[in-house]
Amino acid sequence: MGLVTTVIITIILILIVSVATGYLTKAAADMKVGNDPNQIKAHSILTGAATFGWISVVLLLIAGFVFVFYGAETAGVGLSTASLIALGFICIVFFVNGVLAMFAAIYMKKGVNFSENSGPYTICVWVAVLFLGTTGLLVLYELYKIYRKHVEKQNHIKAMSIEYKNQQELKVLKATYK
Repeated sequence: MGLVTTVIITIILILIVSVATGYLTKAAADMKVGNDPNQIKAHSILTGAATFGWISVVLLLIAGFVFVFYGAETAGVGLSTASLIALGFICIVFFVNGVLAMFAAIYMKKGVNFSENSGPYTICVWVAVLFLGTTGLLVLYELYKIYRKHVEKQNHIKAMSIEYKNQQELKVLKATYK
């Protein structure tokens, strides 16, 4: 799991954010808002989630172009660090948009004219599941990377101690046969 894998995962996640934010925008546009305070609140949350999502996509794309054209070293960080920062930001975006989509769905369900908003409700539920599920997978992925790094370090230490032990035994053998 090297840098290439992290960069590919980051690109895929940016695409997921873009598509899911497009669906949130569609849900906000298709939602029927009456005088019901729950529908008004759901629409406000949904619009906020879509706006936050699009701003995040633009920021991620700008950061990507800066790192591609000017190099991560220009910004004072390595590509690995930049990729981890992007993954962290995407994880935050996924979590925030997932929670916002979930709350929008809850308020839509409480609304008086829920039957008119069943399409946007379904979109909100699917986007919330996608975002929150992916957030969980990202956290598990990062924990796995930490675990693998720990195991590799332990294996390296074990190999070094075996080599040191072999060198000590070799010295003893050389001293014995002199």
